[in-house]
Amino acid sequence: ISSIFSRGGLISKARNIKSDLTYIYAGLEDLNKNKITPKDLIANYKKLVYDLLESTSAKVCISLMIPIPGFPDLNEDIVYVNKEVSNFVSYLRRRGNFANRK
Repeated sequence: ISSIFSRGGLISKARNIKSDLTYIYAGLEDLNKNKITPKDLIANYKKLVYDLLESTSAKVCISLMIPIPGFPDLNEDIVYVNKEVSNFVSYLRRRGNFANRK
C-alpha cells in the first residue's frame, strides 16, 4: 500500500476507468519487505478504501493476507492486520453509507 501512495494517481485512474468493482490485495510486501508497522499499514489501508469509496461508485472487494508457513513473527502481524481490516469492513457495512452500489 505504501508504494500505491508514493506513486500516486490510483484514485484518479480508478475514477477514469469507471469500474464497477475494484479489488484490493495489499500489505504483504509492506509488512515483510518495507517493514511498515501493522498500525501504519492499517491506517494506509483505511485511507485507500475511503478514498476509493468516496471518489468512485465501484464496489470494493478487499482480500485478506494469507499467513506464510515458517514466518511466525510475520504471521503474527498478518493475523493482526487481517483482524483489524475485517473489523473495519464490518464497521463500513454497519454504517451503510456505501451500501447502494450496483
